[in-house]
Amino acid sequence: MNETERRFLRRLRDAHPTGVPKSSIPEGCKQLVASLQTCGAVVFNSSPSGRGIVLNLVNLEAFGRFVASRLPHGLDVDASSIPDRATAVRLLADAKAVRQALAEGILVRSTKPNVVISSVDDTATVNVSDQTAQAGACALQLSATKQWTFVGTVAVVENVDAFWRHDVVLPNIDVAIHGRGNTSARLLKWLGSPTMGQCQVIHWGDYDPVGVYQYLRLVKECPERVSAFAPEMVETLLPRYGKAKLITTQVEYLHRIRRHTADPYVQRMVGLFDKHRRGLEQEVLLKSET
Repeated sequence: MNETERRFLRRLRDAHPTGVPKSSIPEGCKQLVASLQTCGAVVFNSSPSGRGIVLNLVNLEAFGRFVASRLPHGLDVDASSIPDRATAVRLLADAKAVRQALAEGILVRSTKPNVVISSVDDTATVNVSDQTAQAGACALQLSATKQWTFVGTVAVVENVDAFWRHDVVLPNIDVAIHGRGNTSARLLKWLGSPTMGQCQVIHWGDYDPVGVYQYLRLVKECPERVSAFAPEMVETLLPRYGKAKLITTQVEYLHRIRRHTADPYVQRMVGLFDKHRRGLEQEVLLKSET
């Protein structure tokens, strides 16, 4: 049961006997309401004022059984105090009630020789170059107990094919990191940490509003250390190979990035989006123009 559902149940309980207006029931709780109706815990009634419909809790015992069957520890567990997802399952029957897992694995690779990433406590080193040569990439765990440091140039690469072939486009960077589309908060925090403070960060993502938004997230976390990889050929390739869907489905993100046109890269990309009404996927740069 997610936090929206738990919050709604708490509100329903605390609003008894007045009830909760039907118009304020979250869309994601409609199935929950249907289940409460089935067990006889709630009914819809006309509001006392005669204006609208309210959901009333009419059987406290049935409501209590309903909650206990899904949340053995009750409705008032503080999700922010739960330390890990295993505990979240036991307390709330929902592993994702804890947004961040204990650890996160990230893929990194390097095609340059002798690139090594070290643990902050100097107990471990990872030869990224050797592991890339042998296995294509290597994985690092980011967690409270596994923290890493590096000095050099790193590129956060949005999509997987571009990551595996990053050296075709970015041959001179030291380390490529797979950003997995929506860069995680933990990865952003690591790149913005003092242990990575001597790294220059390049963002190479799709040339669409979401890609520009990911760039801005990096800029916020690593101020004055981030640049976007967007060669001049993007302006030629975008009208030729761009997709209108990358604009029409990302209008919300286009509105968000418009607030940041003081950034030259954002200003440039917003201008291209407005002119061509298309976005461009980064993989296009993996093929040379003939």
